[in-house]
Amino acid sequence: MLTRKAVALILAVLTTVFAVSCAGNSGTRETETETNAETSPPYEEEKDLFSDGDLRDVTDETPNATVTLSGDVGEISDTTRGTSGENLTITSKGIYRVTGSSEDVTITVDDDKKSGVVYLVFENATMNNSSIPCVVVENADKVVILSDGVSRLTYTAEDSDQDGAIYSADDVTFGGRGTIEITSSLHGVVGKDDVRVTGGDVRIQSNGVGIKANDSLRIGDGTVDIKAGNDGIEVSDDVKDEFFVIVGGSLRIDALRDGINSEGRVEFRGGETAITSNDDAVHADGELTVTGGSVTVDKSYEGLEAKSVTLSGGEIKVTASDDGINAAGGSVKISAGTVYVNSGVDGIDANS
Repeated sequence: MLTRKAVALILAVLTTVFAVSCAGNSGTRETETETNAETSPPYEEEKDLFSDGDLRDVTDETPNATVTLSGDVGEISDTTRGTSGENLTITSKGIYRVTGSSEDVTITVDDDKKSGVVYLVFENATMNNSSIPCVVVENADKVVILSDGVSRLTYTAEDSDQDGAIYSADDVTFGGRGTIEITSSLHGVVGKDDVRVTGGDVRIQSNGVGIKANDSLRIGDGTVDIKAGNDGIEVSDDVKDEFFVIVGGSLRIDALRDGINSEGRVEFRGGETAITSNDDAVHADGELTVTGGSVTVDKSYEGLEAKSVTLSGGEIKVTASDDGINAAGGSVKISAGTVYVNSGVDGIDANS
């Protein structure tokens, strides 16, 4: 009778043979894969994920108005575009450069006409808020938050309906060339529509969820670093086809619960993802696909879990105390790429 240790050793050997055969069964297949990688332009998928407004970097452009933070007041230089005060309000599209330091001042975007993109360029700004979010988007076509230098946003509320340091009822995008550091006693970023990252360095430390999006979270470039007391990333909407996707850039998550949790699908098309979690590193109620990039799970209970899992490219390394890769109600399909699993129970588990 085989011991558990012997069974584990046999599974490890079989998994290694299977991974090698899938990745390099013939020289022709390897050549075709390399050719496709060389001829396909990077971020080819951006056309269906990001708009021109998302990708535009206006940090060096002349602003339409400046927002100066000082103590408990925020002042906008052009009063035809908004109002100054403790609740500074921006009411029309344009480029707004944000500087200075404040206590309990909120920047609210309320463009009820949805006239166009509102760009907030944070240049070495500091905001400390104890009861209301640092940035609130009530109405806008889209708000793009760009970093220039290092800006720090801190939210220390005990409880609030607006439960993120940045709270947006419409689309919000992060970009730029600097760093924005978000510290929150609740959630880091809450987006009731789409949340996108196209550049810059976004660092989030939160007691709740790092980034919580209703419709989607899309990462095209830049660096996202999350340390969360709940899920690192959560995408949930009971009505629409919610999803998480990364096509470029770098994502690092250290989460007390799930690293990425989506009620819809999860896609890794490119970029570099590294996750440490106490529960599932990646959980999708729908399909989980990896077509490119690298996905490294340094610690998890279950590594990659979804209704079904399809791996057709990229480099995947999973460490899990339970199942490494788990299809909860479908199949696990592996056609290309490199897959390494170090698990305490099943390496690959397909429950269908």
